[in-house]
Amino acid sequence: MAAFLVIFIAGLCGYFRASLLAWPAMALSLLLLSWAEHYLLARRTAEIGFAEVVQGALLRSSINALASTGACYWSGVAIRHLSGL
Repeated sequence: MAAFLVIFIAGLCGYFRASLLAWPAMALSLLLLSWAEHYLLARRTAEIGFAEVVQGALLRSSINALASTGACYWSGVAIRHLSGL
């Protein structure tokens, strides 16, 4: 639920013309939320020798956070522009 709220707020920031710095801030908050949810699993997996797998998963999570918040932010900008406001 918290991840949905972060993505939704990113869209609202785009719609209400928030600073462009809102997009990386939302991506960082989504990224930290994702890492916090999977911290223990990543630590245990790294301890048994799968550090490369964990690093790959965290990198993909980071890219997904940046892409999803960016898509929502710019969708909000596009909707505002198309609505003529």
